[in-house]
Amino acid sequence: MDARSFANEAVGLHDRLARAVFAICGDASLAEDSAQEALVRAWERVDAGEELASLEAWSMTVSLNWCRQQLRRRGAERRALHRVGPPVPEELEARTLAEDVTEAVLALPRRQREVVVLHYLLDLGVDSIAEIVGSSSGAVRNALFHARSALSARLAPAHPGQEASR
Repeated sequence: MDARSFANEAVGLHDRLARAVFAICGDASLAEDSAQEALVRAWERVDAGEELASLEAWSMTVSLNWCRQQLRRRGAERRALHRVGPPVPEELEARTLAEDVTEAVLALPRRQREVVVLHYLLDLGVDSIAEIVGSSSGAVRNALFHARSALSARLAPAHPGQEASR
C-alpha cells in the first residue's frame, strides 16, 4: 500500500473509528485521540513495509485497545478521587430515550458494549466484529444476545411501549 492509497482509505476510516470508540466510551476527545493513534500506528507499519490484511480491522483493534488502556487509567484516577470525597450531586432532568440508550450501552460490560457498537452503529457483520475483537463468531453472537437482553431489561421500565428494533 502506498502513501496515497493509505491516505484515501484513512480519511473515511478515521470517522468510523472515532464514532465507534465514542459510542463505546462516551468521550469525544478520547474517541478522536484513539482514532488518530490507531491511524498513526497503521501508517508507521505501512511505511515500514508491513502489509496489513485489513486496514479497517487492524485500526479498529488498535483504536479499541488504546481506548481500553485510557479508560483503565481514568478509572484508577476516578477511584482515587472518589476516596477523597463524595461526588457533587447533579440536578435531575427529564431524560430522552436517546440519553437512556447511551447510558444503558455505556453500562454494559466492555465486550458487550463493543459488539453492540460495532454491530449497530457501524453496521458490521458478526464475522468482521469477531476479527476486530479477537474472538469467535459464536462468542460475538452470544455477546449480542446478552447485550440485547440487558438493554431491554434496563430500558423497558423507563420507556414502556417503545419497541426494540434489531
